[in-house]
Amino acid sequence: MKVFVSAVDEGSLVGAGRRLGRSPAAVSRAIAFLEAHVGAELLHRTTRALKLSEAGERYVAACRRVLVDLEEADIAAGGEQAAPRGILTLTAPIITGEDLVRQTRQPASRLRAQKATWSFRPAAWLM
Repeated sequence: MKVFVSAVDEGSLVGAGRRLGRSPAAVSRAIAFLEAHVGAELLHRTTRALKLSEAGERYVAACRRVLVDLEEADIAAGGEQAAPRGILTLTAPIITGEDLVRQTRQPASRLRAQKATWSFRPAAWLM
C-alpha cells in the first residue's frame, strides 16, 4: 500500500522508487502484485505518466486511511516507551543559544534519566 500511495503522490514509478529507496522495477512489481491481489487495475500507466483508474481513486483513499491508522497504532503501541530519536540542530545567535541552553537544563536532566545523550556544540562559523 505504501508503494502504491507513494507512486500516486510522486506521479511516477521512478519518483516512488527514489522516495522509498527501491528500483522502479521493484515498485512496478509491487503495484502489479497489489493489482492482482485486489483484482482490479488501479493505475493506467504510460511511459510519461500515471493516472488512477476509478477503482484506484477509491482504493488510494482507503489506503491512506489504513496507513494513518497503522501509524497511529504503532505510536499507541510504543506508548511511553517511545522516545525522540535523532539529532536536533539549532542555528541561532549566541545570545539566543545561551538562553535556550539555560531554559533546557531541566528537560536535559529528564533526558539523562532516559539514558539519552545531550551535547552542545557551537556552530563552526561561530568559532
